[in-house]
Amino acid sequence: MTRALSTGRRRTGEEFAEATDRDERIQKALEALAAGDYNGYRDKARAAATDFDVSYATLMRRKRGGLTQAEAQQWNWRLTKAEEDTLEWVIIRSIKQGQPPTSAEMREFAFTILSARHKLEDLPPPEPLGVQWQRGFLRRHPDCYSKYTRAMDARRAMANNDPATINHFFDLLQETRKEYNIAADAEWNMDEKGFMMGMSKGAKVIWHRSMKTVFRTCAGNKDWVSVIECVGANGTAVPPYIIFKGKQQMTAWWNVILDRLPGCALGFSDNGWSDRKHGMEWLEKVFHPYTIRPDGGKRLLIPNGF
Repeated sequence: MTRALSTGRRRTGEEFAEATDRDERIQKALEALAAGDYNGYRDKARAAATDFDVSYATLMRRKRGGLTQAEAQQWNWRLTKAEEDTLEWVIIRSIKQGQPPTSAEMREFAFTILSARHKLEDLPPPEPLGVQWQRGFLRRHPDCYSKYTRAMDARRAMANNDPATINHFFDLLQETRKEYNIAADAEWNMDEKGFMMGMSKGAKVIWHRSMKTVFRTCAGNKDWVSVIECVGANGTAVPPYIIFKGKQQMTAWWNVILDRLPGCALGFSDNGWSDRKHGMEWLEKVFHPYTIRPDGGKRLLIPNGF
């Protein structure tokens, strides 16, 4: 029989995984009892507990509607289980994009999720996450863990793309050109890039066991500033749209940026990330005025990861 975990200390990730496995076995035992698999036994619950290697007392408690350990402890979590599962998905997605989150980034992701719920439920702004919150999250999600990565240039990471995906893209591009009669100089490529300064070297990040390569792509810089940039097939560049973390622009910033990047536009958000609102502002205030064709011809805009 699996031994009970001590309640006098914090559980390790290994112990949490063991508890999760035990809860799954208890659930399977309950399902087997409900399906009538043990109707031929005198003591059905005890037989199921033995077969699934779980505590008879715990199985009976759960059968009477008791909570799992994870459910019983949710009141002490800052995020709900569904929200933590969403955060784990965000971590996996970030890793696949070559940007495994640092501890600070993961905490910011989590706080953004928490703030969204408070706003939706008309609650006061949440308190900051505690200093031990990340440790608890990693214990509850043993597939996530922290480790050091090596920096990898984004061009090297992109070279690993599947040839079938690349061929499909160019087939679709050719069909679109033909269907809409796109002129050679009416094609534009747009990309959105997030920057975190000082992240060009190896960094301690949050990783997931389903991922194998331990690289964090970078372009020499990265610091919660987003830039939407666009270049035409004829070599013409549209002024960039820069999104800072903040509420309003500072005159000093604006003057310095305009001196170096004439015609650029500034945007602001709570965390320096771009969203649909910024995308529409860029299309209406930057891209459209700078690329409109005198003959009224159509333009082809190819976004890259936006």
